[in-house]
Amino acid sequence: MTHAFATAALTLAIAAALSIAPGTASANYQTSTGSACIAYGSTTTPGELRYLVNGITPLNATDEYILCDFVTDSENGWYNAANSATLQMFFKAGNVEAAVTCTATAGSAYMSGVLTYSGAHTIPATLGGTLTLSGMTAPGSYSWVPFNVVCKLPAKATLARMTLNELGPV
Repeated sequence: MTHAFATAALTLAIAAALSIAPGTASANYQTSTGSACIAYGSTTTPGELRYLVNGITPLNATDEYILCDFVTDSENGWYNAANSATLQMFFKAGNVEAAVTCTATAGSAYMSGVLTYSGAHTIPATLGGTLTLSGMTAPGSYSWVPFNVVCKLPAKATLARMTLNELGPV
């Protein structure tokens, strides 16, 4: 009986300690490979893209368009600088410099509207580069806002990975 009592007392002590521990606010990082993106628009088909273990790249020497969807799961809406989102997209250029343009869309025409954020970055030849879109907020301060990004991926460039950082408590 003494062993059972000691086990029960220890279990209760641990539960009590965990219940009074303060909750901490932290950023919520979601990382994805570029190969999670799909062909986008009327000019790009899936057959024009090469899906790699570590990214996505045009198969031919032409610029292609891709769509990358994200699942948002912040418990707080993206409504100000402290509770906003930052997207980082990591690219690698081929043997020539590559100009990347991307437009992120937060929201939906079927809810409280749409906000868009655009950016461009030139990646030096044979090097990597990062396109960052920061300070993104969502219409209506929804915590479950639809979010995606469309990029014009230049020939010989690879989208290796993406990181969506939802700021604020999670």
